[in-house]
Amino acid sequence: MDTNRKMLLLDRDNNTLDVAHDIMFYGYTDMHITAEVECFFQLAKNYKPDLIIIDQLFADIYIEELCNQLRSDDQMKGIPVITVSKTYHRIISNETKSADTLYIRQYDSKAFADKVNYLMAS
Repeated sequence: MDTNRKMLLLDRDNNTLDVAHDIMFYGYTDMHITAEVECFFQLAKNYKPDLIIIDQLFADIYIEELCNQLRSDDQMKGIPVITVSKTYHRIISNETKSADTLYIRQYDSKAFADKVNYLMAS
């Protein structure tokens, strides 16, 4: 297993930090946390993460735009994206969804671990 995997987390108030810590189990040793929605895409391009986690509640008004930017960029489109919300339930439009974007609502650590295992194996 590659021990130098990088994870980028978009979160303002550490709502999804426990999610990121769960993912550290899968070999992600470098984690960058930011609350800068406006420059997130450029940060992602510069940081070159292996996995992106977005707090859906925090990024709600930007979530579709962010996902579309990531999916339309040749460098970024293959990076798995996980959007997480512990309390918020929202359906994201079909054109934003893709096979390598995982949407988790009402966070459950067992279900999350199963989904991350599947995503990382794909």
